[in-house]
Amino acid sequence: MSGGQKVGAYVVSRVEKAEALAQRIPESFDNRKQRLEELFEEFEQKKAARTRHWEELLAEFADKKAARIKHLEELLWEARTEREEVREILQELWKTMKRKRKRKY
Repeated sequence: MSGGQKVGAYVVSRVEKAEALAQRIPESFDNRKQRLEELFEEFEQKKAARTRHWEELLAEFADKKAARIKHLEELLWEARTEREEVREILQELWKTMKRKRKRKY
């Protein structure tokens, strides 16, 4: 009989362990759930901060891009003006060369 009692004690011991574990699970589950909520909230805050940072970078980039485009337009305008001046100078030079040729022959 003592063998049966040992088996019975072993089963009781396992049942007690299972009950103790069952009592601890809801508490640990709530802690895990709370921790997950905290982590998710922290993630959302970091995500919002990253989003703000990227929006600031994009706005800064857009400003720089607009300034660069304006600068390039100014350079293009200057180049067109200079090209027109060069064209006028070449026309004058061509006229002068034509006159000299006519005189020569």
